[in-house]
Amino acid sequence: MKVKCPSCKRLCFRTTDQFNPDVRPNRAMIEMLDPWATWGWDKHDGFMSSDLACPLCEAPLAPSGRLVVVPDDYQIVKVKTPEQINQEKIDAEWDEEEPCKETEPLPEQTQEPLSKADQIREYLKTDMSKAEIARKVGCSSTYVGNVAKKVEHA
Repeated sequence: MKVKCPSCKRLCFRTTDQFNPDVRPNRAMIEMLDPWATWGWDKHDGFMSSDLACPLCEAPLAPSGRLVVVPDDYQIVKVKTPEQINQEKIDAEWDEEEPCKETEPLPEQTQEPLSKADQIREYLKTDMSKAEIARKVGCSSTYVGNVAKKVEHA
């Protein structure tokens, strides 16, 4: 079985034939996995459980006096943050959508937006009151009146 670090959750050791879960662990009960063993990291000769440490994070492997062991076929599951989950959902939605089709721009998109004065001039051609035009355009009735006077004089 593999030994899991209780701090960083990495698997750097495996148990030997001498491993007994009912006995306080010692160095003879575990051996380092590759590639760390081939790199020469397995030089520790600690015999006590307090001497057993993770080679990657230096945390004790048996802080409570027991090793955390997992089966040899144990698969590491990566925990995703909420941001990663949301990004995957967004990516999936974009993948499902049809590609955008090039269309001709609508006539409204080709023209520049009308100024408030131009909008008022257009509405003055209808039978709307100055107060209604002011609400529709988002300006004061006085401004609508001033534009109407300029239209009359023009």
